[in-house]
Amino acid sequence: MDSSPRKVHHSYIWLGGLKNACIVLFAIMVSLVGSVVPMLIEELDDGFEFTSFYFLIGALIVIAAVVLIVGIIVLIYWLSWKYMSYELAPQQFNFYSGIFSKKRLHIPYQRVQSVDMRAGVLQRIAGVCTLEIDTAGGSSNKAVLVPYVLKSDAQAVRAEIFGRKHIINNGGIIREDGSAVMPDGTVITSISGSFFSATQENVAFDAGVAAQGAYSSAMPNGAQNAENVFDDVNEFLVTTHGAFDNASFNETAAVRFETGLTNKELLLSGISDVKNVAAAIFVALVGILGFLCSFGVAVDFFAEQVEEQIESGAFTSFISNLGSPLFVLQLILPGVLAFFGAYVVMAAFSAIGSVLSYGGFKVRRRGNRVEVERGLLQRQTQGVDIDRVQLVRVEHGWIRRMFGYCKVMVGRIDSAAKDDSGKNSQTQAAASQGMVVHPFLKTSELEHFLHELMPEFDCECENVVKPPQRAKRRAVLRGALWFNGGFWTLVGLLICALFIYVCVAAFEPDYAHQTAHMLLDFWSIAVVLLIPMAIGVVRGLKWLKGSYLAYGGNFVKMVNEGFTCKEVIIPRQKIQFSNVRMNPFQYAQDFRNVEITTATGIGGTGEMIWDLELEDAETVQEWLRPRR
Repeated sequence: MDSSPRKVHHSYIWLGGLKNACIVLFAIMVSLVGSVVPMLIEELDDGFEFTSFYFLIGALIVIAAVVLIVGIIVLIYWLSWKYMSYELAPQQFNFYSGIFSKKRLHIPYQRVQSVDMRAGVLQRIAGVCTLEIDTAGGSSNKAVLVPYVLKSDAQAVRAEIFGRKHIINNGGIIREDGSAVMPDGTVITSISGSFFSATQENVAFDAGVAAQGAYSSAMPNGAQNAENVFDDVNEFLVTTHGAFDNASFNETAAVRFETGLTNKELLLSGISDVKNVAAAIFVALVGILGFLCSFGVAVDFFAEQVEEQIESGAFTSFISNLGSPLFVLQLILPGVLAFFGAYVVMAAFSAIGSVLSYGGFKVRRRGNRVEVERGLLQRQTQGVDIDRVQLVRVEHGWIRRMFGYCKVMVGRIDSAAKDDSGKNSQTQAAASQGMVVHPFLKTSELEHFLHELMPEFDCECENVVKPPQRAKRRAVLRGALWFNGGFWTLVGLLICALFIYVCVAAFEPDYAHQTAHMLLDFWSIAVVLLIPMAIGVVRGLKWLKGSYLAYGGNFVKMVNEGFTCKEVIIPRQKIQFSNVRMNPFQYAQDFRNVEITTATGIGGTGEMIWDLELEDAETVQEWLRPRR
């Protein structure tokens, strides 16, 4: 592949432009509704005659505004496309962009960490994808996104980048015409083909892995090459005359291990990945309330209703019965039922989205790389060299644990970059979790799965340290109080009640006694908040019983138990630094926290275990100390 500049696909203009035009038009529409609708209602009340003439004028103005906005955005995207290109120079990958402020990015091939591909629904229809080149450079780990590249071109560029990296690391020289000269004088005309052919025949594993033997042919219980109904759907989409063309790795190197998801695993992985639904409902309710309050008519209507209730005496009756437990139940129960109803609906949509995101899931070991492909509509491919894996994280959520399954991820050095819509391609939270290599794996098959996929991470840690039994009180306090949402909610309610009483006593002393009785009658809410605190006590005791830190050989294994469980396996050479921490309460009892930080995610993340004995913590720290 020569070094001549290449343009991204022209779908960047009309696809990216129309997508952002729709976003802008929707934002304008929402901002205008709050002001235009009350004005129209007011005009109608004043006898405004909404004739067909006014309707025609208004429609023409709206159409003209839409055409103007879409035209401006498409023009901007056309100019951006005109000055956007990429090239594979002899020593680095170059990316050019910018209309007025020009930008030129240089990525030396030997610094490339990974080259991933992802394609949204519209991109798959157009047969293009976004190429993400990860260098893990700098404190913010910025990646380079090359948008709207044809799938075939993206595969060729990815193969070429890794081929050139391999040649340069072995002392070769890349020519302007795309050929290469090796140190022994051998001329290579097809870099990517030669590289992957060599990778297929000569994959070198370290001595420890070689001693463990070759890969076996199958997972237990026939899990190798597991398939589900969405695999066939994805295959149909890929082969439908280029529509929904797949952004896959499509390489010639041998696949030594590959597996997917069964129908049961796909369904349960979607259910178990339902997260933050309650927060989403709360934000939606606040947004709806704010939207309604933007109408002056809605505010006036609410004020009139409150005034009528006060005049009829219903409001006084409401206040007098406010402290009754039965009245509190009648007041709260409908809201709780409505909230959980909304939760179930949103959780169902979230589960469907998760199932679609894992449609066509495949994880494989190809040569020295771990590769993952997933997504039915929005397709994403990820890969990482095994020597770039920072850790292995195994999570047993409460749903997964109920069925005897777990979630397996590998931590790598991720990057953050903005795509054409201005969104970050990776968030800190998502990146710190790692690359999912199996969303719903049977726990009994975990050891075999890791051995097949990453035999380099087979570890036997002979030294084990656990939090002592005298740490029980601290574990209970953490679970029931300091790390418990129910406790802090109760504290907040008590502070609010005290504030209300002080205000009433200061400004209306005659009502202070009545206010105190009314506030005390809310004891039923406090009783409800004791339930999560009691659950926290059990969680603290489970943590004390099952958590430990193991070390030995070339690995550290950290397990934090509870209703959920998180296991982390960290190679010793991937540890950035470790420290022993304590707070004043721990200092008095000779307890210490051990924290191990790796370069996982964006900027690195830490793994910690609480309340080890001082002697055990110092022994672990001494073992982790670098040796020459």
